[in-house]
Amino acid sequence: MVDASGRLPARTPAPPSILPCLRTKEVADNIDELAREEHELFERESHGTATHADRDRLRRIQIMLDQCWDLLRQRQARRTAGLDPEGARVRDKKTVEGYTG
Repeated sequence: MVDASGRLPARTPAPPSILPCLRTKEVADNIDELAREEHELFERESHGTATHADRDRLRRIQIMLDQCWDLLRQRQARRTAGLDPEGARVRDKKTVEGYTG
């Protein structure tokens, strides 16, 4: 599933915490897939059909989305500063969940 560089194929929506770095399109594709699943889980919750596992999955998805958005912001900042966007890295849950503002 993971190749020698530690990356997954672009079509596989994967938890970003296992990926050292993703290209911008891959990150955006991952966000789209996670957001689709998040929407489905919100629908289940609103209809009263969500399970405990659904709620756990929703929380994990929300963290992964925060990590993906953070990674996109890092890539843009590096690009703007004239640095290689490939140097951006997925930050841990504690870091991305700790942002305020």
